[in-house]
Amino acid sequence: MKFLALDYGRKKIGVALSDGLGSMAFAKYVLQYSSVSRVIDDIVKICEDNRIEGIVVGLPLYRDGSISPLAREVYSFITKLYTRFTADYFTINEYLSSFAAKDIAPSSMKEPYLDAYSAKIILEDFLSLSEEQRLACQFSGEV
Repeated sequence: MKFLALDYGRKKIGVALSDGLGSMAFAKYVLQYSSVSRVIDDIVKICEDNRIEGIVVGLPLYRDGSISPLAREVYSFITKLYTRFTADYFTINEYLSSFAAKDIAPSSMKEPYLDAYSAKIILEDFLSLSEEQRLACQFSGEV
């Protein structure tokens, strides 16, 4: 199964893709958030072009696991994307993924592609889960 991961932000959205086997993650794009419809159009195109079957979205939870205001925005965004592109949807706690991305991104790419590397970490975390753990992350379209 091929996956796409998103690191949602109010200004930029990082995108990572898996290989065709769903075993490796690659930082790919940073989308500028100009409007919800525009960024969803961009994501749908990437999904169609890459034959994506599963979408993993980082969920910005508080350290204690409770839902932050930004996490509520992410749920709203996923719900809108869910109506535009058919795939399996998953959410995973993205706590500290941006900090970890700073450590793995090549120094020449840190600023422009940091969000894509955050998405890569989100996808790697998801891909490391067992099937049972992945099912627990599945998004049903309801919050």
